[in-house]
Amino acid sequence: MVDTFEIIEKPEICQFSENLGKMIIRNKNSSLTCVYMTVRLDDATICDKLTLYYDAESLITINLRDIVHTLLECEFPRQTGVTDFTYLYITLTDTATTKTYRFQVIAGGVAAPRKVGLDWWARNFLTWQGQIVTMPAWQPQWLSVVKLNRDPQFLRIKSRLYTAEGIERTQDIFTASEEGIVRINVSFELLWRNICVSEELTPIAYDIYGLGANSVSEPDTAGAKNYPFAQRYILRSGNFRDRCFLFQNSLGGFDTIIASGLSTLLPEGEVDTFINQGREAELSNDYTSIWQQNTGYISSSSIARQWQEFLHSSNRYLYADGEWKQIIVTEYEVKHKEAALNSYTFKYHL
Repeated sequence: MVDTFEIIEKPEICQFSENLGKMIIRNKNSSLTCVYMTVRLDDATICDKLTLYYDAESLITINLRDIVHTLLECEFPRQTGVTDFTYLYITLTDTATTKTYRFQVIAGGVAAPRKVGLDWWARNFLTWQGQIVTMPAWQPQWLSVVKLNRDPQFLRIKSRLYTAEGIERTQDIFTASEEGIVRINVSFELLWRNICVSEELTPIAYDIYGLGANSVSEPDTAGAKNYPFAQRYILRSGNFRDRCFLFQNSLGGFDTIIASGLSTLLPEGEVDTFINQGREAELSNDYTSIWQQNTGYISSSSIARQWQEFLHSSNRYLYADGEWKQIIVTEYEVKHKEAALNSYTFKYHL
């Protein structure tokens, strides 16, 4: 049987939600005026047999970004591992033809290119951090990378330590073979603290990088694909004002960033009282701890972009007493001047 419609444009199979783009349907049977669309996000039905009519050019344009724009969430990473993609299913049908399309969708997006190619996923961690980050040794770090069912079949994530003694150490962190979003705890305290203590080494920096392999046992060789590109973390002494925040970035990953400016407690709330026989007593107290946080001086454009990402995010956490506590940012002030020392201020509560 001849198809009564065809798809002349659709996104790549794996795509950011903000870069999903369009699906364009062309009518191949002039006697038919519409198709019916059913949309599912994983197991949830978004719409069922919605009627779509062809325009004067016998086309139907579906903006897939608009369907999933506000529906995707990323769970806070608790441990290293692979999480499933969110799957978008589009089923199109008329009286004669039925077709179903599946897309792997990741919350976030990039400005360009409009379509993110398959090779981009293997080459990049989902972070806007600069490739070189200076941080206190206690600062947690998470990196995410997308693993697709294509070459390389195995993605080996590794770390290399550099020390003041000139000694280097290398270890495998995680090997990803299944398809999904790989979220990896790459904190110094987890990866290298015990080794440095036991071998009496003074750490200076460490790298996180990937190597593509076609088998689990394949050795690291000079010809191995460097997927993804390396991130370097340079260790510094801690500052008593350092406060660590984590946030979901616009690539669907999670970044941490240090605020080293002044932190001020500005509690808000009202107290309701009542008077009984001349004696006043408190009825309720809605005291809320509001913290005003200054970022400290922003030393580079990459750190400025990270803070702007933090303020743009709606999924943010504070690292306190060894735990992550979700916060709500209620207000912020950003003034950024070129060739000047800038700092931002924001207010938040738990």
